Amino acid sequence: MLNEDEINIFHASKAVVEAFDEVGGYLKAMYVPEQMDEPHNILIKSVNSYTQSARNVQKALGIFIGEYDGNENDTLEHIDKGKKQVVLGNKYLAQSQDMYEKLFVLDGEVSKSCKKYVNTISY
Repeated sequence: MLNEDEINIFHASKAVVEAFDEVGGYLKAMYVPEQMDEPHNILIKSVNSYTQSARNVQKALGIFIGEYDGNENDTLEHIDKGKKQVVLGNKYLAQSQDMYEKLFVLDGEVSKSCKKYVNTISY
């Protein structure tokens, strides 16, 4: 018998996937100054990796509570995939941050378009 917490966690995992999808869509649609294109695209890769991780966790939870077909091995496989996606997302995020930092240091003074971009993504 499933308890209410397990079901609530599964439904929360769906909300997490939706939130990552929304952030990814927002980042893909926004204006990016040309000089910030590469770090921005890597930031999008990071969000995509986190989204894939959340989807794998959702699948693992869904199998565990019987919402999706699968067995214990499938659950563990999705958990492992999710962990790998988080590691990849962290790598992309660090790479993006490093590129932004170098961009701002190289420019010396941040251009108006860069300031607008930074203000836009600082939510």
